[in-house]
Amino acid sequence: MKKILAVALLFSFATPALACTEDELEEKMTAVSQKVQEIAMKDPSRMAELTSKLQEAQANMTSDLEGACKFYDKLLDELK
Repeated sequence: MKKILAVALLFSFATPALACTEDELEEKMTAVSQKVQEIAMKDPSRMAELTSKLQEAQANMTSDLEGACKFYDKLLDELK
């Protein structure tokens, strides 16, 4: 029983530390913006696709910080 309680306490303290912060989200947004600008210079036709994805991210950002961070991480991976 003590082990279960200890594990539960560990997770309750660790979860906030693992959450995405506004500063981290801002860094991700900046990185995506720079990549999009690079791609726009090289492949303007791909810009429409990226614009729709970025609009989706903006909608998520206002309601779910963690979801927005995950979205930008995924988008950064796709852009590399």
